[in-house]
Amino acid sequence: MKQFSGLSRTIQGNHLLDTCAIDILKIGHRPLVLCAKQEYNTTVESFVKVLTCHGLIVKIVYMEEWDQNSVEECGEVGFRHRADHIIGIGNSSVAACTKAVADLLDLPAVLIPTSPFTTLPWVSVENKKRERPLFNESIQLIIADREQLLTQPTSELINGVVNTLLYLAAIKEVKRNHLFSLVDDILIRSFESVLLRGSLQAIEDFEARILSKEVQDVLEVLSTCVTLDLPSDAWDVIQQIESKLSERREDLVDEPLKRNVVLYLLLSYLTQESEEFQARLKWCQQLLLSANSSNLLSLEAVLKEIALEMGEDGSTRC
Repeated sequence: MKQFSGLSRTIQGNHLLDTCAIDILKIGHRPLVLCAKQEYNTTVESFVKVLTCHGLIVKIVYMEEWDQNSVEECGEVGFRHRADHIIGIGNSSVAACTKAVADLLDLPAVLIPTSPFTTLPWVSVENKKRERPLFNESIQLIIADREQLLTQPTSELINGVVNTLLYLAAIKEVKRNHLFSLVDDILIRSFESVLLRGSLQAIEDFEARILSKEVQDVLEVLSTCVTLDLPSDAWDVIQQIESKLSERREDLVDEPLKRNVVLYLLLSYLTQESEEFQARLKWCQQLLLSANSSNLLSLEAVLKEIALEMGEDGSTRC
């Protein structure tokens, strides 16, 4: 893999799709642009026109679904186009495919999220065969257009916050099995801090379409987290605890948001001191109430039971 400019850098502002061509030209002039066909709207179309007007030779690929076959097909198109970088504009599935195609072709990538980070990454069999760095080295630039993101439903932001926290908690749970750099550890803690400290206010402001500092900070974290690659054993931990939870309390997994909140709380229960866990439990209660979702009754007994079964001594933590 080629080494690019280290950790990803994010440009955040308004009307960026009209002005970002100069930044993209610093990376290359023959982009392969990936987007979902149903999302090829006036926004994407005008963005492609801006690139063309600045002299970039663009090839567009419409994604039907994100799987290994799609990655290989996009890679073939990029190879024939002689692409020198990959641009992904769309949701988190487009971002995941963009990263995979960039890795396949050994090219830098640009991500332009059109909605907050809302889904956990899909880990392919190929990715499970090898450990990957936490921060995907192919991502050269993230362009977060605030106005575009503010057009999304507030539920997208809430799901993005919860899923990202679950993502980070799973990485922390298995990090003892990885050689994490100090920078990785500091950034994970910083991401968590921003989401836990500012997201409740950000959600309220987002609902009112107010671009507050909290909204800007949360959007930057969610946009940046699409560059992370989930270690395969972290994904396995999430699947394991979801299975154990489903066996005990189907009512806790009947809503995707509530399920991911509970999975996040279980990982927090395993790794946090009692006082810290109680603070996160309270935060999650407030979050679910703001989302008109079910509350978390009789949760700690379930968490303790699962923690003990997983070989953790729950009594020493909570």
